[in-house]
Amino acid sequence: DHGAPSSVTGHLHRMQLNLTLKYLTLCTGHQRDAQRRKDILAMGIRVVVALTENESVGTAEMAMQLLANLVWQDQDTKVSVLMLTQMGKSLSDKLDGEKALPGMVQQASRALVSLWAEAPTVPEIPLASTTTPATAAPHSGEAGAAWHVALQEYSLRGESMRQLRFPLTFAGEALQGKLHFSGTGQDPEAGGSDFTLAGELDTATGQWAFTRRPTRGQQTTITYKGYSDKCGAWGTYSSPMGRQLRVFRVFKVAAPAVQEDE
Repeated sequence: DHGAPSSVTGHLHRMQLNLTLKYLTLCTGHQRDAQRRKDILAMGIRVVVALTENESVGTAEMAMQLLANLVWQDQDTKVSVLMLTQMGKSLSDKLDGEKALPGMVQQASRALVSLWAEAPTVPEIPLASTTTPATAAPHSGEAGAAWHVALQEYSLRGESMRQLRFPLTFAGEALQGKLHFSGTGQDPEAGGSDFTLAGELDTATGQWAFTRRPTRGQQTTITYKGYSDKCGAWGTYSSPMGRQLRVFRVFKVAAPAVQEDE
């Protein structure tokens, strides 16, 4: 019994491991593959967690991608992974600014949001490659329309921090590769002070980039970078409280009820 080693020796064994991880990742990339998930989980989720520490960057990234697939909307697996990763700490360490690589950040942040969020979690994403995010949203026909969204931030320990709700308006042509968006709202944790948010969505890669800044005062501007899914976006943000990246989630919510004048 060798437990759950994070690496293997020998060129042939490494090739076999990478091929297996790629196959398992593709097999768990859709909700309809429930039986495949059960088969993999029967082999032991701790093996997948251990492989996220593999010395090969490519192998570790594929293992993280597989892990992110497995924890999506699976409460039992989430509990096991939380215990194996010190409540997600070993995964959030992958977001360290000095060591983080784009592919690992994408998959680790997706896994962390699915571990920590009550709902909604990040759905599976198309896996044409390990670096291409999901198909960008909104669709071209939605440009100019307003989404009502929630921006949820998480701490390094997975605690739900502030949640901001506001309308987000898109402008531009999706066919040209970029959609610009902007929004305004109030931050209840900052005494209800107003803030503005602006950024762009790359419709070719599905990547989001935006900033949030207060309209008054000396509060720090916060930068968000992430990836799109069918409901919004997820990714990492830089906090003025430390250099290590933290995860966030943007998702659609119901429009606030309109209050009629009496």
